[in-house]
Amino acid sequence: MAYGTKYEAFYKRVDGVERYVNLKVEGHTDNPITLCMGPNALSFEYGASDSIFGNTICTSQVNLTFLFQEHYELTSFVENVDSYLCEICEGAVIIWSGFIEPWDAQHEYRAPNYFVSMTASCGLNRLSKKSFNIDGINPNPFNYWEVIQRCLSFIGIDREAQVSVFTTQNGWPAAPNPLTSAIIELYRYNVQGEWMTCDLIVKDILNKFNAEIFLYKNRWVIRGIADLANNQTLYAL
Repeated sequence: MAYGTKYEAFYKRVDGVERYVNLKVEGHTDNPITLCMGPNALSFEYGASDSIFGNTICTSQVNLTFLFQEHYELTSFVENVDSYLCEICEGAVIIWSGFIEPWDAQHEYRAPNYFVSMTASCGLNRLSKKSFNIDGINPNPFNYWEVIQRCLSFIGIDREAQVSVFTTQNGWPAAPNPLTSAIIELYRYNVQGEWMTCDLIVKDILNKFNAEIFLYKNRWVIRGIADLANNQTLYAL
């Protein structure tokens, strides 16, 4: 079921560029409610969870502040981890998206007007809570990229991806995406009948290429760490 905008707001950057914040709920079809942003409307934070994942999985999150001029029922913000999809837009272009983290939503215990703060994450921080599975799919053959795609699909947001990993195996033809050039046995990630969590699997694959994954302009980017220094071109998938 598609997500519809339940709350919307806008703010201006210091350079005057307008950006829009859409908070979407699955199946919502009514007209959106317009909210006011607080004085510190929005801030991006990178690497907040990286101590968990090391340098391979680079997380990002957005801290939001709204000014509520009347009372709104906020229970739905803390019910499920994927209740609200947050999109940050410039015009019609989504520059960042993620789910509101329910344990970070809070507001002052008083009558309106009051400030409400909440945090949305890109989803990479959730890979440690998602166990890999092969339900409904043919388990073999799978290449490295298909395994990573499977892990990212558990986040619940469909995004394009770019890869800049300039590595090929001996005897293999050069491929636009080296992650597709090798087949992997999925059951190596199944230990005594239990699937490993997705963060361990993604790290295992990316470490083979000395690469990292992060969200940039609402796209997954997998980049060799050396390619950052060389300013190599990103391949679109």
